[in-house]
Amino acid sequence: MNTRFPAPFLSRALRTAAALALAAGLAWSGLPAGAQNLFAPAITVNDQVITRYELEQRARFQAALRVPGDPLETAREELINDRLKLMVLKQAGIELSEEDITAGMEELAGRANLSLNEFLTVLQQQGVAPQTLRDFTKVGLGWREYTRARFLSRARPTPEEIDRAMGTSGTGSVQVLLSEFIVPLNDQNAAQVEELVEQVAKLKGYDSFSAAATQYSAAGSRGDGGRLPWMPLTKLPPQLQEVVLALQPGEISEPLPLQGAVALFQMRGLREVEGAAPRFSAIEYATYFLPGGRTPEALAAAQQW
Repeated sequence: MNTRFPAPFLSRALRTAAALALAAGLAWSGLPAGAQNLFAPAITVNDQVITRYELEQRARFQAALRVPGDPLETAREELINDRLKLMVLKQAGIELSEEDITAGMEELAGRANLSLNEFLTVLQQQGVAPQTLRDFTKVGLGWREYTRARFLSRARPTPEEIDRAMGTSGTGSVQVLLSEFIVPLNDQNAAQVEELVEQVAKLKGYDSFSAAATQYSAAGSRGDGGRLPWMPLTKLPPQLQEVVLALQPGEISEPLPLQGAVALFQMRGLREVEGAAPRFSAIEYATYFLPGGRTPEALAAAQQW
């Protein structure tokens, strides 16, 4: 079955992709053991086919990275979102070079303190093909460029635009309004935390997220339902800035690993504020004396300056 989705320049299409897919009845045939043709279509999104092989590979990739939740279900949702993202990126004219993609793969490997070759070897030991990592990286980098373009007018911002968004030009800055949910993670509670975070990530609405933060979050903001005040985007770590910019109001981020904890963030607002008027610590001036004092002749000469 082929279900069609519009691909407008709106990330809300991605936010509701899974719900739309279920409501419209996307073709889904699962991954039965011993499937005779792994390259047979499993899901079709706007004439774009997702094969059983891709599903299996992404599930293996998710399992290798220890992503919370059921690997197959997560793979299914991510691949649907990826196809929708690729449609948006194509319309936006965003293309990545092979050098960009390779650099992105090296960045992912570096997060595990591995070289790219070492990372690929580890993945291959888990049954994950290099192309799977490449496809994952291509969509992620492309979407990063797209989210930057949404706030800086184009995908390749000028230095002046970067300064403006990051608040370093003195003329304005981007501020975000977030809620946070942070729980400690260790070997003893890993299973319980994984289940809890998965449930909270699926919540809808601000009140539900705040109630969960009040009850379970270990952050100091739990007393206010996890709500944080407006803050400049630059106050967040660079990796988190990219995650936050991709969120829509009310949307909850994917689980983010911290040092000894796991975090979720909910977007409550985004705004651009004007910079304060320039302040002068000193003003230089000069006094020019005209001969004749305040005589009519001297005043007439002064008006000519």
